Amino acid sequence: ERTRSTRIERDLDLQSGGKFILDTAAGAVEIVGGAGSGARVVITSDRDDFESMFDIKFEERPGEVEVKVEKKGSFTKWFKSSGKTRFVIEVPESTEVDIDTSGGSITAKNLNAKARLDTSGGAIRASYIGGELLADTSGGSITIEEVD
Repeated sequence: ERTRSTRIERDLDLQSGGKFILDTAAGAVEIVGGAGSGARVVITSDRDDFESMFDIKFEERPGEVEVKVEKKGSFTKWFKSSGKTRFVIEVPESTEVDIDTSGGSITAKNLNAKARLDTSGGAIRASYIGGELLADTSGGSITIEEVD
């Protein structure tokens, strides 16, 4: 039996030296810097009703991209699980990043700028960060390697 799931892919305009912001009410996040320009965001969830549970906004501003994922509706619906949600994000390596998730781990690597990583639950792993790093978790380990 096929598992029903959600996959959302978006390519956003982001030049090198810009800023990427993610503010999400659910999910684990992996963000990696690479060569080239543009931000690529892939959101996967093992729930097929993810888009009816969450409001997903992609905003492109000069020098900045913001992705916001907020719960829809009243809090009482929130006893059912939001499932396993994952963000895989690629940005130019000199992008400043600001990642905030209410659940799940954050992995960040190959970023040559300031990085703020904040999760309400989950581990943070940061490697090869060439700028100021702020890592904050309310539950979980923090592993840091090769931060300049």
